[in-house]
Amino acid sequence: MPRPRTLSYALNKKTDKLLKVYRQKATDLAVMIPVGLVAALLWGYFLGNMDYYMNSWFSLPAAAPNGAPLPSWLEAVYFRLLLVTTVIFGCMYAFWNRHNEKYKKYKKEILEILEVNPCEHRSPCSCKDDYCRWLEKEEGVDLL
Repeated sequence: MPRPRTLSYALNKKTDKLLKVYRQKATDLAVMIPVGLVAALLWGYFLGNMDYYMNSWFSLPAAAPNGAPLPSWLEAVYFRLLLVTTVIFGCMYAFWNRHNEKYKKYKKEILEILEVNPCEHRSPCSCKDDYCRWLEKEEGVDLL
Protein backbone atom coordinates (compact mmCIF):
# COMPACT_ATOMS: atom_id res chain seq x y z
CA MET A 1 0.00 0.00 0.00
CA PRO A 2 1.68 3.24 -1.10
CA ARG A 3 1.68 6.38 0.98
CA PRO A 4 -1.45 8.49 0.39
CA ARG A 5 -0.49 11.47 -1.81
CA THR A 6 -3.55 13.67 -1.34
CA LEU A 7 -2.67 14.60 2.22
CA SER A 8 -1.85 18.15 3.25
CA TYR A 9 1.72 19.41 3.40
CA ALA A 10 1.58 19.79 7.20
CA LEU A 11 0.38 16.23 7.66
CA ASN A 12 3.12 14.88 5.40
CA LYS A 13 5.83 16.78 7.32
CA LYS A 14 4.47 15.64 10.70
CA THR A 15 4.30 12.07 9.40
CA ASP A 16 7.96 12.19 8.37
CA LYS A 17 8.94 13.50 11.80
CA LEU A 18 6.78 10.89 13.52
CA LEU A 19 8.35 8.05 11.55
CA LYS A 20 11.87 9.32 12.25
CA VAL A 21 11.22 9.53 16.01
CA TYR A 22 9.47 6.13 15.96
CA ARG A 23 12.56 4.51 14.42
CA GLN A 24 14.89 6.27 16.88
CA LYS A 25 12.72 5.09 19.75
CA ALA A 26 12.85 1.50 18.48
CA THR A 27 16.65 1.68 18.11
CA ASP A 28 17.04 3.04 21.63
CA LEU A 29 14.86 0.26 22.98
CA ALA A 30 16.84 -2.38 21.07
CA VAL A 31 20.05 -1.18 22.76
CA MET A 32 18.51 -0.44 26.16
CA ILE A 33 17.05 -3.92 26.75
CA PRO A 34 20.29 -5.97 26.47
CA VAL A 35 22.29 -3.39 28.42
CA GLY A 36 19.58 -3.33 31.08
CA LEU A 37 19.62 -7.11 31.34
CA VAL A 38 23.40 -7.15 31.81
CA ALA A 39 23.19 -4.37 34.39
CA ALA A 40 20.39 -6.20 36.23
CA LEU A 41 22.43 -9.41 36.33
CA LEU A 42 25.46 -7.56 37.65
CA TRP A 43 23.37 -5.76 40.27
CA GLY A 44 21.77 -9.06 41.27
CA TYR A 45 25.19 -10.65 41.74
CA PHE A 46 26.40 -7.65 43.73
CA LEU A 47 23.37 -7.56 46.01
CA GLY A 48 23.47 -11.34 46.44
CA ASN A 49 27.07 -11.13 47.67
CA MET A 50 26.64 -7.96 49.70
CA ASP A 51 27.54 -9.71 52.97
CA TYR A 52 30.90 -10.81 51.51
CA TYR A 53 31.73 -7.27 50.39
CA MET A 54 30.65 -5.76 53.69
CA ASN A 55 32.70 -8.25 55.71
CA SER A 56 35.84 -7.96 53.59
CA TRP A 57 35.86 -4.21 52.93
CA PHE A 58 34.73 -2.91 56.28
CA SER A 59 36.60 -5.24 58.62
CA LEU A 60 39.03 -3.70 61.07
CA PRO A 61 42.37 -2.84 59.46
CA ALA A 62 44.24 -4.51 62.33
CA ALA A 63 42.47 -7.82 61.61
CA ALA A 64 43.58 -7.81 57.97
CA PRO A 65 46.99 -9.40 57.32
CA ASN A 66 48.32 -6.61 55.07
CA GLY A 67 46.55 -3.63 56.57
CA ALA A 68 43.31 -2.34 55.03
CA PRO A 69 41.53 -4.80 52.73
CA LEU A 70 41.60 -3.90 49.04
CA PRO A 71 39.40 -5.33 46.32
CA SER A 72 41.03 -7.88 44.05
CA TRP A 73 41.65 -7.08 40.37
CA LEU A 74 38.61 -9.17 39.41
CA GLU A 75 36.41 -7.22 41.81
CA ALA A 76 37.78 -3.95 40.42
CA VAL A 77 36.91 -5.06 36.86
CA TYR A 78 33.49 -6.19 38.05
CA PHE A 79 32.69 -2.86 39.70
CA ARG A 80 33.87 -0.88 36.70
CA LEU A 81 31.68 -3.03 34.47
CA LEU A 82 28.76 -2.55 36.88
CA LEU A 83 29.24 1.21 36.84
CA VAL A 84 29.63 1.43 33.04
CA THR A 85 26.56 -0.72 32.26
CA THR A 86 24.46 1.21 34.78
CA VAL A 87 25.49 4.55 33.26
CA ILE A 88 24.89 3.32 29.70
CA PHE A 89 21.47 1.99 30.70
CA GLY A 90 20.60 5.33 32.32
CA CYS A 91 21.67 7.26 29.21
CA MET A 92 19.77 4.96 26.87
CA TYR A 93 16.68 5.26 29.05
CA ALA A 94 16.98 9.06 28.92
CA PHE A 95 17.28 8.97 25.10
CA TRP A 96 14.36 6.57 24.80
CA ASN A 97 12.23 8.71 27.12
CA ARG A 98 13.02 11.86 25.12
CA HIS A 99 12.11 10.14 21.84
CA ASN A 100 8.97 8.69 23.41
CA GLU A 101 7.84 12.18 24.49
CA LYS A 102 8.45 13.52 20.96
CA TYR A 103 6.56 10.54 19.54
CA LYS A 104 3.56 11.27 21.77
CA LYS A 105 3.69 14.96 20.82
CA TYR A 106 3.78 14.26 17.05
CA LYS A 107 1.06 11.65 17.39
CA LYS A 108 -1.17 14.18 19.17
CA GLU A 109 -0.45 16.85 16.53
CA ILE A 110 -1.26 14.43 13.71
CA LEU A 111 -4.55 13.51 15.34
CA GLU A 112 -5.37 17.23 15.64
CA ILE A 113 -4.57 17.77 11.94
CA LEU A 114 -6.75 14.80 11.02
CA GLU A 115 -9.68 16.37 12.85
CA VAL A 116 -9.44 19.59 10.82
CA ASN A 117 -9.03 18.83 7.11
CA PRO A 118 -6.23 16.47 6.08
CA CYS A 119 -6.65 16.35 2.31
CA GLU A 120 -7.20 18.53 -0.74
CA HIS A 121 -10.55 16.99 -1.63
CA ARG A 122 -13.54 19.17 -0.99
CA SER A 123 -16.04 16.33 -0.95
CA PRO A 124 -16.34 13.38 1.44
CA CYS A 125 -13.48 10.94 0.92
CA SER A 126 -11.62 8.16 2.70
CA CYS A 127 -8.24 9.91 2.97
CA LYS A 128 -8.21 9.82 6.77
CA ASP A 129 -8.93 6.11 6.85
CA ASP A 130 -6.43 5.36 4.07
CA TYR A 131 -3.77 7.35 5.90
CA CYS A 132 -4.39 5.59 9.22
CA ARG A 133 -4.37 2.16 7.52
CA TRP A 134 -1.14 2.96 5.67
CA LEU A 135 0.59 4.21 8.82
CA GLU A 136 -0.47 1.14 10.78
CA LYS A 137 0.18 -1.57 8.18
CA GLU A 138 3.24 -0.26 6.35
CA GLU A 139 5.06 1.61 9.11
CA GLY A 140 3.82 -0.16 12.24
CA VAL A 141 2.67 3.06 13.96
CA ASP A 142 -0.71 2.87 15.66
CA LEU A 143 -2.31 6.32 15.88
CA LEU A 144 -5.49 5.21 17.55
